[in-house]
Amino acid sequence: MQHHRYPYGAPLCPGASSVRMRQHHRLRICRRRPYPRHRQRLCHHLCPGDAIGVFILKDDGSLYADNLPVTLQSDGSTWYPQVPYTENATYYAYYPHQEGMSGKKSTDEILAAFATTASSDQSTQELYTAQDAMVSSTATPSIGTKTLSFTFAHARSLIEITLPSETTSAIFQDINPYLFGSPNVYRYLVPPGTVLTLSGSYFLNSIKYAIPASSITTPAQGGTYKKVTVE
Repeated sequence: MQHHRYPYGAPLCPGASSVRMRQHHRLRICRRRPYPRHRQRLCHHLCPGDAIGVFILKDDGSLYADNLPVTLQSDGSTWYPQVPYTENATYYAYYPHQEGMSGKKSTDEILAAFATTASSDQSTQELYTAQDAMVSSTATPSIGTKTLSFTFAHARSLIEITLPSETTSAIFQDINPYLFGSPNVYRYLVPPGTVLTLSGSYFLNSIKYAIPASSITTPAQGGTYKKVTVE
């Protein structure tokens, strides 16, 4: 088992989307999917239907915008609703938007909320990417360029499970990971520092083999992954 950083310094999304703000500011958002080196990317940018939660914290400690959901529309470039602009404030955001995130007055509070639990069913791309929680660094609008940019970092850790190359199917105990672009590579997102027991079975040439039960502790830092190889 190995610890790795992900996404290995992947470039920001090639087509950042924007939404007009009051006073003609634009919101540019880049999203990075987790993938180890030489693995396929799921998505280079936020996809239509994805929603982020935006906060605007005034210098007096009040929230000018509190968990505002901003959704990328079907054209892949328009965001709705508009994000307000105000002076003397700090902007920050997270993905995916959740109703229970209201009142968060720092990115640390958002990270703490994502450090609790994750869904055990990540068997489809939709379910898997919904667990790919990300939190932005704080930002302030650029008056000169009239833009606001968020850079997101992954808040969770990733477990990558590699089975023998000729594996045709697999069953895991207590978790339902995502089959990621290969017949033998599975991925599962968890809060950093999660301890879980990996076990189950897989089929190779119509013969069933056991996945020996083993305890796995993910790295304590978000944006990292642990590689597990079953031989």
